[in-house]
Amino acid sequence: ALGVLALVGASWSHAPAQAAALKTHHSATYGYSISYPTNWKNVKNASEDLNRESPDGNAFLAVAITVLPRPLTPTQLKKLVIDELVKLGASPKAVVASTGTIHGVTFYDEAAIVKGSGAKLADVFLVTQRHGRLYIFNGGWALGAAQTKLEQAQVNAGLGSITFTKK
Repeated sequence: ALGVLALVGASWSHAPAQAAALKTHHSATYGYSISYPTNWKNVKNASEDLNRESPDGNAFLAVAITVLPRPLTPTQLKKLVIDELVKLGASPKAVVASTGTIHGVTFYDEAAIVKGSGAKLADVFLVTQRHGRLYIFNGGWALGAAQTKLEQAQVNAGLGSITFTKK
């Protein structure tokens, strides 16, 4: 489907192609942790709890949390993410969707190639609901850039590192 890169396999465990020092962001407010390379820079975005970008700007990890008035059904979650990917330039038919678990938490995974900043970008959303909140973990990397394989592996490792505190 238009060269969509699958993020996750059955185990959802990923290791970077090259070892990179990682930093872990722990959110006491929202009860999650996620890791990213230490050399990635902070990008200010008021609507996101976390947004980190690779030094060359060709890869990112972002986290947004929204309070839910009521739980969403799997169909509603899928539509929400497909709509977001379509806004970013993906064809609805090109979105690859699946479900899986990371450290015991079920996630809805949707990925597509989008137009990000005028270039082709592999964009991945991992979405889950916990304690009345919608958690959206988003990662992406530019296709065809010199660092593509490394940055894809770093995004995959970051998304594969997601943990939640127990409540």
